[in-house]
Amino acid sequence: MSKEKYNELQQKQEKLQYELNQLTEQKRAEILRKAQAYDAIIHFLSEQGPAEMKAVHNISAEEIAGGLQANAKLWDLIKATEDAELISSCQPQGEWPQVRCSNSYLKIYAEEKYSDLMAEYNSH
Repeated sequence: MSKEKYNELQQKQEKLQYELNQLTEQKRAEILRKAQAYDAIIHFLSEQGPAEMKAVHNISAEEIAGGLQANAKLWDLIKATEDAELISSCQPQGEWPQVRCSNSYLKIYAEEKYSDLMAEYNSH
């Protein structure tokens, strides 16, 4: 093989390796973005603390408004995952932004997805 042909092949190989590295980094960035969406749900639910049961007549207007705002925020976090299964199972119905999934289900689901994604991220 001539030196010119060898150099040409080596340049092509280097270009392909560079492109492969770029694709790998893009894939890792996408995995990390998805993992961060699930991590945001985990942190949000951790900050909320356990749900307290109260008699309806003991709930103030501020608590109702705060609960609705928290549910709207949680729904935004769920949508940010772009997880079709999670979105369809938790999608609010009716005029109130009440997420249909329990916090415990969401936390377990998000922790599992986060763990899986980070394992995939670390394997690349």
